[in-house]
Amino acid sequence: MLNMQRQVIEFEWLLQSDCVLGEDTYKTFEEILFLAQEKNVDFILLGGDLFHDSKPTPRCIHDCTSLIRKYCMGDR
Repeated sequence: MLNMQRQVIEFEWLLQSDCVLGEDTYKTFEEILFLAQEKNVDFILLGGDLFHDSKPTPRCIHDCTSLIRKYCMGDR
């Protein structure tokens, strides 16, 4: 007889929708990333648009990736 055991895998995740990064919204995005780091979530699901424009400026992309690197990269 085959002994099959179920393994339960749990994830902690955070859902954010329509952050729409533009001129004044980086503080909100940083607060979301800080909260995710503080709560030790496994992943963040960003639903909707991340950027206000369909072709964000290089500065906008740089600021966004800098925040992601600050809060999401590295060992836990």
